[in-house]
Amino acid sequence: MSQATRRIAEVRCGEWHEITPTPEDVQTVRVCATDLGEALITTARIRDEAHQAERKIAVYLDVVYHVADDARKARQEAAPYTGQASPRTVMYIGTRAGLTGLIDDIAAADVADGVTLLPLLPTPRSAEIVRPSEPGPRISA
Repeated sequence: MSQATRRIAEVRCGEWHEITPTPEDVQTVRVCATDLGEALITTARIRDEAHQAERKIAVYLDVVYHVADDARKARQEAAPYTGQASPRTVMYIGTRAGLTGLIDDIAAADVADGVTLLPLLPTPRSAEIVRPSEPGPRISA
């Protein structure tokens, strides 16, 4: 598998923004799923429909996250907020390295072309959490 830039987006002020832009001729599609298995099935269906319609797409999986210096601290900080997140959204609570690993796993397993990072509670911008310029696997639609 070739190394490429991670595809990451975030929601700021209620609007979706790509941190790593997708080519103009590619339509982006956001998906929510309860887990990676459901996301894989949904992505496959969306890709099949796009292929039949001869459209180029990039599927972005919503991931609610909270990170801290260690996983225990992240869980403690997130505990009061976990009930506020949608139960239909993949959630990650842990370290920055773990979140980066999850994003790479989503790519390696062909679950989605990228992720939309949605903070569980106020945190720095997603671009500061996972640096999209760092090499990592990329999925092709």
